Amino acid sequence: QRQISVLTGIVEYQREHHKPPTYRELWRDSEYRGIAGVQNAVKRLMAEGLVTKEPNQFRSILPTPKGKRFLNRQ
Repeated sequence: QRQISVLTGIVEYQREHHKPPTYRELWRDSEYRGIAGVQNAVKRLMAEGLVTKEPNQFRSILPTPKGKRFLNRQ
């Protein structure tokens, strides 16, 4: 459930600000106690093919087409 909220946060942040969020920005709007929880959620979303992230790139967390379709079915 919290992973879905992170995915939703990524999509909504990008829609509102026209750029991908940082881990800290996702954390502020999440139920996680720390940024590490958000990082782990993003890793799980990546493993499921719902988001992508460029290694060592700032603001590179993006939903995949599969991730957007997943949210549209929710």
